[in-house]
Amino acid sequence: MKVAFPLMGHLHIGLEACFDVLETNYHINKPITKKTLVLGTKHSPEFACLPFKINLGNFIEALEEGADTLIFAGGFGPCRFGYYGQTQFLILKNLGYEFNCLIVEMVEKKQRDLLDKFKLISNSKNILQVLYAIHFGYSKLSLIDRAEQKALYYRPRELTRGTTCNILEEVIAKVKSANSYRDIKKLNGEVERWFKGIEINKTKKPIKIGLVGEIYSLLEPRINQNLEKKLGCLGAELVKSIYISQWIKEKVFLDALGFTNTNNLKNHASPYITREIGGHCLENVSKANMFVNAGCKGIIHLAPLTCMPEIVAKGILNKSTEDQNIPFISLFIDEQTGEAGLQTRLEAFVDLLESSLP
Repeated sequence: MKVAFPLMGHLHIGLEACFDVLETNYHINKPITKKTLVLGTKHSPEFACLPFKINLGNFIEALEEGADTLIFAGGFGPCRFGYYGQTQFLILKNLGYEFNCLIVEMVEKKQRDLLDKFKLISNSKNILQVLYAIHFGYSKLSLIDRAEQKALYYRPRELTRGTTCNILEEVIAKVKSANSYRDIKKLNGEVERWFKGIEINKTKKPIKIGLVGEIYSLLEPRINQNLEKKLGCLGAELVKSIYISQWIKEKVFLDALGFTNTNNLKNHASPYITREIGGHCLENVSKANMFVNAGCKGIIHLAPLTCMPEIVAKGILNKSTEDQNIPFISLFIDEQTGEAGLQTRLEAFVDLLESSLP
């Protein structure tokens, strides 16, 4: 067995750590390249969103390099994500590839169902060993997310351009190579010290911008063309609506146990939306309102082209931000999105925010 899974931000670091503990053979994904996109786009339906095309390209490359078991997340509700795994696997089989597949539902009926699925790819490890492996991988992702949050604070304030990015890359590399909880615990203590060592302009008060959107577009820098870094270099401090460890904790574990955050999201999204419609629509409207109440001076919405829940979210966010007199921009991304065009739109948005300050 050689397991393969799609790339999304730093998710692969947690999964690789989990499979290392379980002694499960897995395919090491190459970075997303133009070839990945070309392969995925060629064999995807024209109306499919960019994440679908990239994921399919990832799987084709993995299968060509010897992977024989594909893992993908499931879903529910109106969002098309719930069909992606089955659709991609059908496309791959029609292309002549032979493989086993496993879909891990976003919300399993029982926690035991999730564990049983992990046992299928865990070399017959017992439940305690599986739980240990999952928690070890999750701990790595949680530490990386903590470092990324700090980077959002330090990047617009740093005196030497690139210092924050260098430290973040070093943290990620050290987390990836950590082999035990002792290593993770040691790194947890050192991250604070490393970032505090960055020379910053302590009197600077960067413009705060809330960033909301579809999870893949937010978390995969090769797709959003390093939007976080671009905005930080423009002197803006980002507040992001979702991190991978948070998503796993809420959608895979807490929801499975019945502890949902839906009522709280509805309270903050009211009166603009009062129910789930799939994807991250409710969450994005709610988080945008939270960000405005917390002092953000602008909202950026990031999503893949043709994403139905995000199209709905855009319409609602247009209204909610207008009512609160907050500048808002929605960026829809597909395989034709150019870096220069994105950079220009971000620069114009930051200039608008700065010019509106008293």
